[in-house]
Amino acid sequence: MLQKVEYICVVGSIGLIGADRIDLLAGYGPFRLTPFLVFASLVVLIYLLGMGSATNPIPAAGWNYWSSGYVWATNYGEAYIPFPPLFGYQYSQCWADFRHIADAYMNSHNSTYFENSRRGTLAQRQYCIADPDGWPGYGSNVWGLTACDDPYVGYEAHGAPQSPVYSVPDNGTLAPTAAGGSVAFAPEFSVPALETMYSQYRSNLWTANGFRDAFNLRTPAWFDTDELGIDQGPIVIMIENYRTQKVWQQFMKNREIQRGMNQAGFVSLPFIAVSASAQPALNTVTLIWNAVAGRTYQVEYSPDLVTWFASSTGEVTASGPTAGWTDSGPPASSSAPFGATQRFYRVFQYGPPN
Repeated sequence: MLQKVEYICVVGSIGLIGADRIDLLAGYGPFRLTPFLVFASLVVLIYLLGMGSATNPIPAAGWNYWSSGYVWATNYGEAYIPFPPLFGYQYSQCWADFRHIADAYMNSHNSTYFENSRRGTLAQRQYCIADPDGWPGYGSNVWGLTACDDPYVGYEAHGAPQSPVYSVPDNGTLAPTAAGGSVAFAPEFSVPALETMYSQYRSNLWTANGFRDAFNLRTPAWFDTDELGIDQGPIVIMIENYRTQKVWQQFMKNREIQRGMNQAGFVSLPFIAVSASAQPALNTVTLIWNAVAGRTYQVEYSPDLVTWFASSTGEVTASGPTAGWTDSGPPASSSAPFGATQRFYRVFQYGPPN
């Protein structure tokens, strides 16, 4: 089916938008053609699949044009490309595994699209904790703004923090899919959020088909009556990626995504050999590795060599020929290392190849 898609018909470079642009068009109306928003979620995957097409490929220059519209910003201590509704980070990454690969843009910012999504999730959670508009219910375990049903206007995009190029409202409406769809990025926060929504609001929010789409605790409190497939899907898929990575593994076998990523200039990020030193009396484990001054590294840990977690303290920028990190439990990891049955560690390097 992918080989039958005529991507060139919706690419702006053929004159629909301008010869110097390679826009994918999101929709058609009688008097206008609508480009996708910069960093809109589905577009990342559509560009890559289109560039990987064996029959009607999007020109390779399309990726550089697309990524040239990114805006890097800092919100609530997180530096990333902001996109207010969380679906913008989730939909492409339900399928494509961006954990240890990066294009030129992400390499220039010592990040990956996966890490960018994690930071976007963390920034939104911090926004909900701060709750600048005073919406009832918002907190460390009740958060999640995205496109969903709305008590006032039907289906609506909600989000925060806002982007310099794209703004959407926050009217107090929360959606379980926002936290659930980010479980692969930030399980330490997404899982407690889902558990809290289930335990506190189960009678109004949970059905035989899963979570209702949204709720708003403004007086009078509103709970949606619908469960929507487009919002249930990311919860289920991302839980499986969090547990086993099987969706990612299967999807990444496709030749189209492999060719597309190659055309877009994605490169694998190298894993670094580390030595570990255990201090049982202190309940800590320290990792040391050879490093390049100024380069940034990320520590991950796992209970089983299948599910891996990025340590929230594990982004380390080397100041000399070696770098190190210590696991002493939260916030570095989920628990003190000697309280776990077993724990494994690995470290990879951000940035362009050496």
